[in-house]
Amino acid sequence: MKGAHDYLSKLEHLVSEETEPDKEKLLGTVTDLFFLTKHQHTEDDVAIFCNVMEQLAFQIDVEPRSMFADRIADTDKGSRRLILRLANDEMPVARPVLERCVCIDEEDLVKIAQSCDAEHLHALAGRSAIGTLVSDAIVDRGDEDALVRLAGNAGIVLSWRGYSQMLHRALSSKDLREIVENRGVVGRDLISKIWLRGMDWMGKIPHKTDAGSEAMKGIVIRSNSNDNEALLEAEDDVPDANAALKLAASGLLQFARSKNVPEVMRCLCTLTGSEQAKVRYFLLQAPVNAFGVFCRAHKVDSTTFAALLQLRIAAGDLETGELIDALRRYDSLNPWRAQQLLQAQEPTGS
Repeated sequence: MKGAHDYLSKLEHLVSEETEPDKEKLLGTVTDLFFLTKHQHTEDDVAIFCNVMEQLAFQIDVEPRSMFADRIADTDKGSRRLILRLANDEMPVARPVLERCVCIDEEDLVKIAQSCDAEHLHALAGRSAIGTLVSDAIVDRGDEDALVRLAGNAGIVLSWRGYSQMLHRALSSKDLREIVENRGVVGRDLISKIWLRGMDWMGKIPHKTDAGSEAMKGIVIRSNSNDNEALLEAEDDVPDANAALKLAASGLLQFARSKNVPEVMRCLCTLTGSEQAKVRYFLLQAPVNAFGVFCRAHKVDSTTFAALLQLRIAAGDLETGELIDALRRYDSLNPWRAQQLLQAQEPTGS
């Protein structure tokens, strides 16, 4: 590549002297050379190529620059500066890069998703592979079109937070709801297909037993663990009541996500002040509506309630379509009214 290297070094000094039509032709020639010799490139070669292409691309109109972006989007070699500049450009230029370019790492994709407009988010949602950090950012900021495209993308991986938010957005979007109910990525076999990203969490949660209240061991869920294995670490101090309730609420969400039913029941006992038999009934046996009344009466938030219902899906007692209806009813239920209803339906035994 020494000859091409020398040629490109000289070319860098000539870029500013060309007219715009000449720059378009020159960019095409340099791009051709870049792809024809890509297997011979050193890191320095790539840097020089990209520097020349960047200078040329951003001195010409959007239309020819979009044609260049469409070509460069398929390379597995490219300077970060050039690729990011194209990804943040006007939509005709940015779309092919956002949708196809493998040179953008996850950290940069997240930054783009957190700051770009709706059209750029829609393009991001079409990438062939999207991890949890990027999909979460798209769910956080995307409009209905972006979420519909994301939900229908077989290459996405959703975190539980992203999945819960998507479910809530689906309540007010017919198109999104149809995909959530029917497509494989977020369909009825959701539990087996969504990667459960373990969350780092440690806390001390007092729980009820027949002998009274005692301190439960702290739980640490390993980050990035597919099986969400819980590791127990002994703790001595019992937190105050308010801290205990907050930790129980946090623990309830994490244990529901990892399908740890015994610890879910312990956290519910702490949060509701209920005996284990009553909690077991509402969690595992009561109709979903009755369980919703029980949770709303004790001010369980919607995200946690959605996670708890996954236990019913895992047991085959609930389908995704029914889950969406249950969440809609849950969001419309007043906690005070739920307390009244609860008094009329509490079980007398297990």
